[in-house]
Amino acid sequence: MFDPTHYIQTIGDNLVLCSNPVADGGLSAITVNIGLNDENRRAFKESIKRMVLNKLFSPKFAEVIFFAFELQPQLSKRA
Repeated sequence: MFDPTHYIQTIGDNLVLCSNPVADGGLSAITVNIGLNDENRRAFKESIKRMVLNKLFSPKFAEVIFFAFELQPQLSKRA
């Protein structure tokens, strides 16, 4: 079963490193600011969705990134 938490690493205050679970030759990881306000978070998520639709990111990679936002309260405490 796929567990997105295996691909998320806290690297600083509100910053996480999301690794790409799919070895597709594309981007291997992205640093994400999980402390964005609602408007900026929504815009960021929309840009990730566009990247998936344009086949720049795999759906699994997007799932890891979106899951990091759901874990934001716990991840912020671990930094």
